[in-house]
Amino acid sequence: MGKAKLSNANFPVDDQGHTYHVGVKPGEVANRIITVGDPARAILIATYLDGGESIDANNHKKYLNYQSPHIFIKTSGRLFTTVTGRYKGVPVSIIAIGMGVPMVDFMVREVRAIVHGPIHLIRFGSCGSLGKARAGDMIVATDSMGCNRNYNYFHAGGDDLDPERFAKLMDEGNGPYSLTTTVPADEELTNQLADTVTGLDITADSFYSSQARQDPAFNDANAHLFTYLRGKYPTAECLQMETFGLYHLAQSARPLPTGEKSIRTAACAMVFAHRITNTWIDPAVVDKMQESCSRAILDTLINVPMDESSCTLRKAPFGPTNNLGRKSNRSWRA
Repeated sequence: MGKAKLSNANFPVDDQGHTYHVGVKPGEVANRIITVGDPARAILIATYLDGGESIDANNHKKYLNYQSPHIFIKTSGRLFTTVTGRYKGVPVSIIAIGMGVPMVDFMVREVRAIVHGPIHLIRFGSCGSLGKARAGDMIVATDSMGCNRNYNYFHAGGDDLDPERFAKLMDEGNGPYSLTTTVPADEELTNQLADTVTGLDITADSFYSSQARQDPAFNDANAHLFTYLRGKYPTAECLQMETFGLYHLAQSARPLPTGEKSIRTAACAMVFAHRITNTWIDPAVVDKMQESCSRAILDTLINVPMDESSCTLRKAPFGPTNNLGRKSNRSWRA
């Protein structure tokens, strides 16, 4: 495969304006976005877009690079899959990113670089529940905090602790795991979604150690982490791996030149596993949940007002061969 010509080592894009990882250029992403982990889920949501009835979601790999008169789908070399089309006439995009906060960072920054105007961004994923929500429920995250492995603790020879010592070191900020302060979701987007279980999200930097899963092959010192989190944060409802990164970047994004908030975010997740009862979702429930939740998220995106005057996509048809976007304006991001 040939290599595209890149410029600007600080923020690389190719000579056509495609970002380095997500692989999108101005005109290929709408201002209203759903982000998911699994590309199969992105293709499934594409079937609910205008003209999406021709897509066979059971054969999602066929559509990882696809264009119809209504829907444009592109998968980058780093396996980010971007779907752009319309829902009830309104431009929307769905972007599958894989797992983890680093993937959120790639997506949010590179989309912000090529999309003009405000961005409304809702995460739709799966999670483990540590509260009242049961497997098969949906949780909307009113706020989120990060839970990360404290590498220095282990590099200094740290090992398992009794519950009291674990709690003391965690409270002092010297324990095996570090916790951030919380950051809120966008209130309006969240209120549109929140007809189900709501609460604090805890975003972990690992599926295993910082989510208190026990792995005898590694020194994780996490035997008491789950109990500590539940006691310290009684409003916590879910553990997963992306939402805090999304909320943090939305809070950190500089305002638009108009003074308007640059990125507004919300997040919801299907409970696949209940960590207290150690139960897993019935696979027969997943398809029905994905459809109902996807439609609710799409409706939220188009119902929450947005200043359309500066949006990237309004009237033009979609597709990589069309002159859809304006020249990328990086200056206001500084």
